[in-house]
Amino acid sequence: MTSDRTRYGAVVLYFRHGPSVINTLEALREQTRAPISVVVVDNASGDGVLKRLKSDGRLGPEVTVHECASNGGYSAGMNAGLQQLAQSDLDYVLFLTHEVRLAPTAAEELLRVATVQAAAIVGPTLFLGDGTAWSRGGELGRRGQTKHDTSFSEHDFRRATWLDGACLLIAQDALANYGTFDESYFLYWEDVEISTRLAASGPVLCSTRARAEQGTNSAPIYFNTRNRLKYWRERRQWVTLLASVVEALVRMIVRDSFAPNNALRVQARALGIVDGLRREGEMRTLFVRDV
Repeated sequence: MTSDRTRYGAVVLYFRHGPSVINTLEALREQTRAPISVVVVDNASGDGVLKRLKSDGRLGPEVTVHECASNGGYSAGMNAGLQQLAQSDLDYVLFLTHEVRLAPTAAEELLRVATVQAAAIVGPTLFLGDGTAWSRGGELGRRGQTKHDTSFSEHDFRRATWLDGACLLIAQDALANYGTFDESYFLYWEDVEISTRLAASGPVLCSTRARAEQGTNSAPIYFNTRNRLKYWRERRQWVTLLASVVEALVRMIVRDSFAPNNALRVQARALGIVDGLRREGEMRTLFVRDV
């Protein structure tokens, strides 16, 4: 059982999602185990939505809005929110993106698995809006690709190599001892990186009873390509890196060249390969939405 003394806060990352972010916050507020504090990070969206919601009183008194001066990507935004919670004396931090909606018991189930199993990271079973199971944790394939597990399990939890960054409950001790999100990834694969790094602190688990819904399931070609190569290059897994490069080239020639917006897709994939192999960490944020 989860102790009532277990304390967790939440960070919600927002970027130009519009007023529907209130659905994420209301679902968080309605949890059977609600967080003691919530920070919504405006990742330099410039749309004024959070300011209006705050002034209208729709965010609630427990919600703090933190505005970033620039958009440093997912990891920088989450780290900024974590910094705002630094004085809250928390056991866990729940990281959410602006589109995620938690089922009412999701946080309680995540906390239960985390405390009983002494886990470093726990994630929920993620569903898309049409009810399709999207992720129950993930593995890494032989060619270095990410693979979501969508199979059913009768157990309360299952082990995973990595968890989707849309919703992560992370032990504060794991963050303190093994580091926060790696901001050099900007977008995508940062969830793989932190999952595999924090696994040194404890198990990485998916709670099969915790349910959450997310709105999107795609990744920009450039960042998915760049960060996959970056991940394997930094770990000196040369065979896997080579396999990832070959797969990216095949996709570029066979798929991107004949797809709609083919010129942009080919450019995004090619630059992703180049930048993923560069040790200085070149990154082109113009490809945040490349297709």
